[in-house]
Amino acid sequence: MAALKNYRHHFSSYFDDALCFGAKYLNDSVAHDSNIKKFFRFYYNDYIPVLAAEEDDFAGVADPCDARRRAAGADLEALIVSLAPGPDDAICFPSVDFYSLEGLVQNIEALKRAGNPKIMLRFIGVMENAAHGFADPLCVALANVRILIANGLNVRLSAETPRYAEMLAVALDAEVVVTPSIEHGSILPLPRHDFIHVICPGSARADKGFFDLESIFSHVRQRDPDLRVRFTTQVLPDKDIVHQQVYHAKLYALPGVTVLPTSVSAEEMAGLYASCDLVLLPYEKETYQFRGSAVLAEAVAYGRPVLTLEGTAFADQVRFFSIGDVLASRSELVEAILSFGATSRATRVARARHARRRYLSDLTSNYRGWVN
Repeated sequence: MAALKNYRHHFSSYFDDALCFGAKYLNDSVAHDSNIKKFFRFYYNDYIPVLAAEEDDFAGVADPCDARRRAAGADLEALIVSLAPGPDDAICFPSVDFYSLEGLVQNIEALKRAGNPKIMLRFIGVMENAAHGFADPLCVALANVRILIANGLNVRLSAETPRYAEMLAVALDAEVVVTPSIEHGSILPLPRHDFIHVICPGSARADKGFFDLESIFSHVRQRDPDLRVRFTTQVLPDKDIVHQQVYHAKLYALPGVTVLPTSVSAEEMAGLYASCDLVLLPYEKETYQFRGSAVLAEAVAYGRPVLTLEGTAFADQVRFFSIGDVLASRSELVEAILSFGATSRATRVARARHARRRYLSDLTSNYRGWVN
């Protein structure tokens, strides 16, 4: 939800107003706090099961894929009728999803009648792939983008990482702007403590290297019994912890390791960044071969360097913007953590400011190009 606030704030530079629309089943307080209008049906309960069966509009239907497709078209048609967009307006999908593309194709003529508003599609490698029943959802999604372009709609394409943008540009034979994650946090002063605090923020998942943390932490601890390096991470959701009790017990048992709940507030997260020196992102290259990292954007905004592994799409951004270091293996991560304390505070501050300026300058320029 915080990401939507960031996008609304950023797009206010280009448009008179920015309205956010989300699923009609959003929690009322979340929708209110983020100023999201509850509108669309939720097409992905089979993919992200958050609704009870009696709430799921597509539970028990004979052809759920077709039902979701038609629902997405009807929902978007209702939105077009409600807003009556014109040629100076834009319909933006900050994280485009499979069924919204289906809905756009169904509303080509309605969009033309509306004056052909900009259709801004941002690919981040997540929900465009979220469709059970299709052997290759992304292939279908890109076919729908080609249909939109071929029918003369004013489609503006972007992707979260340079690698993904290049792949899409070749596949679609179209211009694709690189639009990394937006984060509006202010750079934070470095903490005053006599150790290096390394954090692994965000949801604990296997594809984010969660099950490698115990090995990384323990190897550091063997070389650093005096706790000159300390760690903080979050744990798996409650439904998953029960299956990983031994692993969690090992994490809890390691000296100098703080384990936080799976969910923390925005204020708590900001405090975590304020207390840290270094952000560790040992993400899997297979899952993140095209995807970026919202945590990376947070780290840049708050002025904290990152360590990550070679092979992910956002490793290119770490290297290009000098956000931190990209290592070839987990053993190299351990060495980089242990040697980090040798860098002076003044050097760390200067590097953080340099990386932040480059990242934000590039981001602003690219988003302006996407909009205009």
